Amino acid sequence: MSPLSDLNQYDSKTVWIFIGILSLIVFFSGLFIGKSSICNKTEVETFIEESENLNDKIRVYVCGEVNKPGLYELTLKDCIYDAIKIAGGATDKADLMEINLAKGLKGGEKITIPLKMGFLADTNSDKLPKFSALSPPKNSLININTATKEALMTLPGIGEVKAQAIIDYRETNGSFVDIEELQKVSGIGPITFEKLKDKIAAN
Repeated sequence: MSPLSDLNQYDSKTVWIFIGILSLIVFFSGLFIGKSSICNKTEVETFIEESENLNDKIRVYVCGEVNKPGLYELTLKDCIYDAIKIAGGATDKADLMEINLAKGLKGGEKITIPLKMGFLADTNSDKLPKFSALSPPKNSLININTATKEALMTLPGIGEVKAQAIIDYRETNGSFVDIEELQKVSGIGPITFEKLKDKIAAN
């Protein structure tokens, strides 16, 4: 066999090997690209589906320190900040530092905007009956067996001296059996007793 024939045979084998390698590269490249396309398609579909879900309408109840409390329609992509905004904004008394404005919303949720502590104390104190030592509650009777000197002095005709006399009497003789016994206290006669009998009790 001539050297020229050997060279042609060698070149022919090289060509076929090259074609085989090239075919494998093309095959695996196509397989990889196809798989990537499927993955990308799935990811895109998932993203679109999630985006559509975020646009779903939900209803939340916003109350507390907002200007327009009520039931409002928002979406899942909204947060507490959006809920406060749609409810007319927060009042001057709202304590926004106590809540997470970026928190997401859930359907049927109740969102309560809290009151600042200083305003809370004032509100609670306003709800309590305002009684002073010198001003007993209206329509209540003074218990002459337990009342302080200041409370006794709120009774008609009873000053500091008579109030102290009542206290001295009960410390010496024990509790009053009935309100009529009050007339045994020095300085309290029928006239004074008549003025205060409807305002006292001996419990």
